[in-house]
Amino acid sequence: ASPTFAAARLDRVRLRFAEYEASRHGHTGDVLAESADARRLREEMEGDIQVVLAHAPYARDKICAEGFLAFGQGDYGKAEERLGEYLREAPEDGAARYWRGHALFHSGKLRDADSELTETLRMRPRDSLALNDRGNVRSALGKSELAIADFDGALAISPGVAATLQNRGRELRKILKLDDALRDLD
Repeated sequence: ASPTFAAARLDRVRLRFAEYEASRHGHTGDVLAESADARRLREEMEGDIQVVLAHAPYARDKICAEGFLAFGQGDYGKAEERLGEYLREAPEDGAARYWRGHALFHSGKLRDADSELTETLRMRPRDSLALNDRGNVRSALGKSELAIADFDGALAISPGVAATLQNRGRELRKILKLDDALRDLD
């Protein structure tokens, strides 16, 4: 396989990763068991990653691929480490930065996740997934007003997304804005 072929495989993994991760979460954001379709998608991405690891001419692409592979396998600590190493060489890669922030969140490193997702949003201010995830991080940090602002921002970009509505409704309920919460949770 040519280096261009390996780069195209890494690009395909990046594009498909959000679909895979969305399939692993219910509309409330809860982690679900891996479905047969999600398993097939993960296995296809793992095949693409193996091509990258075998044929990519640049070490940084291999490091990035290792980060995505670790994330897909649920090894968030390794994902965060490898993507962090990759970002030292490619600091403006907003997609890798987003996935590193998401891995930090899964690892319970909430302040680091907040910082990484904030940096993602500096680069990609209309990234509704990053806004939703930063809202979840801020909710876990007990920063309800900031979390709601992030959910509002995500919904302004991508209206009607069930998971974001559920997240905002749950947060509104915490601060006893019950009528608003019911509208989102209904």
